[in-house]
Amino acid sequence: WVAEWEGVRNLSFHRILILGADRGACRIVPRHLRHMYNEAMKAGGELKVAVCIGLDPWNLLAGGTSVEYGVDESRIASALTQSCLGKPTDMVRIKSGLTVPAEAEYVLEGRLINEVHDEGPFVDAVRTYDRVRKEPVLVVDRIYHRD
Repeated sequence: WVAEWEGVRNLSFHRILILGADRGACRIVPRHLRHMYNEAMKAGGELKVAVCIGLDPWNLLAGGTSVEYGVDESRIASALTQSCLGKPTDMVRIKSGLTVPAEAEYVLEGRLINEVHDEGPFVDAVRTYDRVRKEPVLVVDRIYHRD
């Protein structure tokens, strides 16, 4: 996932329970994206997000790091790419204004809205069932694919 709020960018991993053709309930754990979502909802808005599918290992590694709020994980991905491939990560701007890795196979551009829905149950990373929770709803506005 890529999200930005008040000049802070976040790359992270979150699962989605498909609710329909353009909606999903998203398990947003209490870290940076949850903070951004809560702030956007307090401000009476929505949070622009991009779900990036089919990324390179450097973006995946950067998205899974635990860094302080405000550290841009895409810069970590770019540094890793530079170190391994000799070039920075190419980024492209999508219609919402977010920038996403150009090498993503698919990008779901959308918004986390002020609505929650049951999410789960899913088997989690430690192979136990995670309980059903009320989680934010993602509305997908556009889907991009790489040529």
